[in-house]
Amino acid sequence: MSIMSAEENPTEFNFLPNNIRPQKKKAKNFGGRPKSLVWGTHAIQGEKVSEGHYEATCSYCNNFWHKGSPQDLEGHFANDCLKVPMEVKQFFLNRLAEKAEVITNNQQTSHKK
Repeated sequence: MSIMSAEENPTEFNFLPNNIRPQKKKAKNFGGRPKSLVWGTHAIQGEKVSEGHYEATCSYCNNFWHKGSPQDLEGHFANDCLKVPMEVKQFFLNRLAEKAEVITNNQQTSHKK
């Protein structure tokens, strides 16, 4: 009989109290804002230009931005890129429409005060 860790056999340690049970290691949280979904799949993140800002290249048409913002990239995918797949284009069009609706609703509620 081999000895297994709690990760390999979680039921083996169920009889131990919580304060003695082996704990799974948690991923270190570095904090900060999470990266936008445009990075990696739809845009290639280049060199760091300034704190929180990076060069960007469209994964579909290779259009380059010296300081690419996720908002600019989303607009590019929704409106400008001729090589983006239709389902990706539609996804970003819907995303931009939702953001515009939230802004419009916020402006309307702020005028009612």
